[in-house]
Amino acid sequence: MYVCICNAVTETAIRTLVARGCDSLEEVQALTGCSGTCGSCREHAEAVIQSALSERAATTATIPISTGRRPMPVATITRKAG
Repeated sequence: MYVCICNAVTETAIRTLVARGCDSLEEVQALTGCSGTCGSCREHAEAVIQSALSERAATTATIPISTGRRPMPVATITRKAG
């Protein structure tokens, strides 16, 4: 489904960008132009971004790594959707 008709930006494109690390409308806009022309899609785009951020958080788990000798950095493991 198109979110931004002016720049032909789809919901799938926005979700893909969030999955790859974009965290805000400004970042998505810089890469796609979404909501940069008329702005009527801004609220919908922000809702899609928030939904995708929630999904990303739900599929990412942080666990401590230990070698048994001393504390090590925390690793982030991401589960692939689908």
